[in-house]
Amino acid sequence: MSKLLSPLTGEESVTLLRSLDAAKLASDYLRIHGIDIRKYLGGIEIVRLYRCDRTGYRFYYPFNISGDSEFYSQLEKYDWYYMATKWEHDEALKYIRSRDAVLEIGAARGDFLRRAMRIEKTTCVGLELNQNAVAMARTRGVNVLVETAEEHATSHLEEYDVVCLFQVLEHISNPASVIGSATQMLKPGGRLIIAVPDNSTRARPSIFVTEDNVLNMPPHHQGLWDLISLTSLTSIYPISIDALVVEPAEARNHRHGYRGLIKNRLREQYGVLGFVYYLAIRSILTNTISDLAGYLPAHSVLASYTKRA
Repeated sequence: MSKLLSPLTGEESVTLLRSLDAAKLASDYLRIHGIDIRKYLGGIEIVRLYRCDRTGYRFYYPFNISGDSEFYSQLEKYDWYYMATKWEHDEALKYIRSRDAVLEIGAARGDFLRRAMRIEKTTCVGLELNQNAVAMARTRGVNVLVETAEEHATSHLEEYDVVCLFQVLEHISNPASVIGSATQMLKPGGRLIIAVPDNSTRARPSIFVTEDNVLNMPPHHQGLWDLISLTSLTSIYPISIDALVVEPAEARNHRHGYRGLIKNRLREQYGVLGFVYYLAIRSILTNTISDLAGYLPAHSVLASYTKRA
């Protein structure tokens, strides 16, 4: 039997952190989000979470339990899932200059690239595998290709000034391949920008940030990133880190998300009665979340790197 290797370093040094009952995971997804994930589990009984000892990157195993287009289409019912305006987009635009060649891996409907195209004489390209999202992006005048990062890299080595990945790496089981391709497509001195959900260790769990959130598990998320694992990429790839920015907790950006998490928790614990209670207090929650904006945990962290010459 072959040994389990870290999907980031390819090394054998990994540590088992926890084991999840697959049947309970499927039951939770169905109860909370109305999504049947059994076909993605393929009959396995246990899903395990490991840590890559060299980098701190945490990943789920087996690797082949990721969601497909049908899975993600079921999440589009949430208005907070595909937000056109995101904090990480605002941050990344600060690094793009006139005449830059920009690539976004996982461009979705092209919201970020549409904004980048407004910067003088930029050349913008996106990669996306969701056919519906690609069609929408193209109708908006955004050049989005149905290609993987690995496929695009074969003919676009050292071509881009900026390569971005927003909320992508947590969804894939082969981060080493994607990050490697991204760095290969950067010009020397070019900038790699990565934004992922922040899974850094916190002093205490809360209703807003919890390791037991099913959307932080397969088939939605394949890995858990934090400040340490993002920093560790500089020891694997020819990149140096320039900035590591944690998203400020602004209620205007995530009020729907916070409210949705409360709804899910009430439904999980109290069933239909919990949902009815949520409907009764929804307007109060909106005002309360706005009042607590400065105290709510942030969602994402953005890392900016420069490719070494």
